[in-house]
Amino acid sequence: MNITGRKWNFTRLELKIVIVKESIEEELSDVDVRDRADENNVAEGVMQTVLVKRRKRKGESWRRLKFMGEGDNVRGKVEFAAGGGDAGMKRDLTELVVESSYEFRGRLIKVRTDQVVLPNGRRAHREVVEHPGAVAILAVTSENEVLLVRQYRHAVGDELLEIPAGKLEVGEDPGTCAARELREETGYRPGKLVPLGRFYTSPGFANEVIHVFLATGLTWSGRDTDGDEMILVDRVPVQEALRMARQGRFQDAKTLVALLWLDGGAGPGNQAVTGDRAETQARERG
Repeated sequence: MNITGRKWNFTRLELKIVIVKESIEEELSDVDVRDRADENNVAEGVMQTVLVKRRKRKGESWRRLKFMGEGDNVRGKVEFAAGGGDAGMKRDLTELVVESSYEFRGRLIKVRTDQVVLPNGRRAHREVVEHPGAVAILAVTSENEVLLVRQYRHAVGDELLEIPAGKLEVGEDPGTCAARELREETGYRPGKLVPLGRFYTSPGFANEVIHVFLATGLTWSGRDTDGDEMILVDRVPVQEALRMARQGRFQDAKTLVALLWLDGGAGPGNQAVTGDRAETQARERG
């Protein structure tokens, strides 16, 4: 084992790794170890989860191992044994990547393929779409109307009615992005932005996350749409928009999530709408 400062180099282990399973110790003297981030250096004294690959006459077997440095040995406990079904499975369902490559790099997305080891020890193929993330804005006017945008979505070949939304720039604050996208698509600036939450759009194959905001206290400032966007703005009363959502008349997920959350009648979003409406009425009376 090579020791450099407080780092251990695990490029290839030639020492003994002691695996403890059901109080039976098994010594493996010729194994390869790959950690979760596919890096060679692991901090001394820090518990790590790694894969241990043991060569056999009829191929290779994988074990998931938690270990911590103890002197000249690495001691660990097997958490999952190879095998089918749910045998031996515990709380940690993490899939560990052993191979990864990019198949496509575009302006908006990247497509990556991964070879992973499952908790039961089997290997599987994964296809992942990498997305920088986005924001969506449920904008409610002082007249209790929701601002919706109508645009043609090439991927589905149809016009959709949606709440305003847009892509995050690298390192951009979601709130800053929400204010910018609302102005660009509708021409309104928000006086108040309340985060409603975030959700993954298609976690089965993509890592895109959408941050949803409620925008109130709107003031007109003029639209500034991108040259490749053709957008029409609709103003729909809140109750009508909620009725449309309940009737399944929206086909856009982020719009349904935002409206149905508001329909729950509780939480910071509903309170913000109520408060903004009260402030407007007070100004009109005064």
